[in-house]
Amino acid sequence: MKVFIFNRDERESKELSDIIKEIKSVSQIRRSECCDATICHLGENFYDVVFVDVLPDDEEVLRMLNILNTNYKKPIIIVTSADYHGFKRAAGYAVDYIAKPFSREDIHASLNKAADIFTDYQFSVFFDGNEHVLHYGEIEFLEAKLHNLIIHTRSNQEYMVRESISSFVGKHNLPFLVRCHKSFFVNIYYVQTVEDNAILMRSENRVPLSRKYRKESFYPVFNQIVDRY
Repeated sequence: MKVFIFNRDERESKELSDIIKEIKSVSQIRRSECCDATICHLGENFYDVVFVDVLPDDEEVLRMLNILNTNYKKPIIIVTSADYHGFKRAAGYAVDYIAKPFSREDIHASLNKAADIFTDYQFSVFFDGNEHVLHYGEIEFLEAKLHNLIIHTRSNQEYMVRESISSFVGKHNLPFLVRCHKSFFVNIYYVQTVEDNAILMRSENRVPLSRKYRKESFYPVFNQIVDRY
């Protein structure tokens, strides 16, 4: 299990990290104190669960929570010193919350609860006779080929499934997947640069960009992301 911690208090962040390290299934912990850095890092890296320290009505953190929940499909656990009603706006983005001062039992119980919900952030595909479980955040771009869909992941793996690209996108409802061509959708957060007729992804893969979808769907979303950062 890979865990990410957002907390502006270095002491609290380290205390939480030390408790999580005791869990044998945890293989990696990363910490951050900056909202924008957290958004960028989580957009480029996969984590099983994200802990976010929240102060009531902290607009910057609420904006970050909205982006993480809507675009990245991250299981989020909120840590707060307020009572539940004091941060009800943030609670809607989380799978669980922990009140300070927290204990080892609180952290362990919350991680167990989050583990039960992980399947909401995953999907299964059957490829080469085997079932593969993928996290939504692993999708780099989708490609339609004949009557099949090819799922390209950030690790340069390809999974071909018998499904139309429109059916997959409609069924999973992932806002970060944006149409750029009649046969391609890209994960907007993994775009590196945009050329006249192509999109260069962070993996250096090049995806075609048609004139029609460049104007209708790609640039309206891409420009919002650029303006945000």
